Amino acid sequence: MLGACTGIGMFGWVSVNLTTLWPVLTTACRPIPRAPSPGRFSLVSSSTLQASNPQGGNIMEISSTSKMLAGVILVMVPTIEYGGAFLLGMLRSGATGYVDNALRHDLFRAGHAHAGVMVLFSVICQFLADGASLPDWLTWIARLGAPCAAILMPLGFFLSATSPRVSTPTRMIWLVYAGAAILAVATLVLGIGLIRAAFRG
Repeated sequence: MLGACTGIGMFGWVSVNLTTLWPVLTTACRPIPRAPSPGRFSLVSSSTLQASNPQGGNIMEISSTSKMLAGVILVMVPTIEYGGAFLLGMLRSGATGYVDNALRHDLFRAGHAHAGVMVLFSVICQFLADGASLPDWLTWIARLGAPCAAILMPLGFFLSATSPRVSTPTRMIWLVYAGAAILAVATLVLGIGLIRAAFRG
């Protein structure tokens, strides 16, 4: 009997304390809105930031150039989807010269994969270029390098194995190397520009 009363008393004590502490816990765990630090990229509207932080802050906005280039790049995504549907159709139908030609099969797959990855990377580079500390002409190299590679590298993979009986890649495979070189230069320039901006910021 004493044990039961003790248990009931402890349960009541826990309930009362949880009822008392619950408003405090919910208030403490509530996220506090804060404005981004100077130079930090943000997609939050200025009105929202002013409401949450009346003191304001230095917010880097997306430039019109980045919006335009990113929009053009995204418009090209359906062409990649069409390429994927084309490859899937040949795979399902057992097309001669594709399923029985390992070289052509692998090059076509590589072309489709590089197209998808490079398009995504190209969009990211547009936004990063807004925050890079570079001269205007180097900024354009940083912006256009990845999109150019997204065109040249898949073309090299596809055009080097157009014949169903191909046994070695044609000379068009050099487009892959050209795109890779352009991508390396543009990525290096963009990376240096972002490091410079970090030290200056």
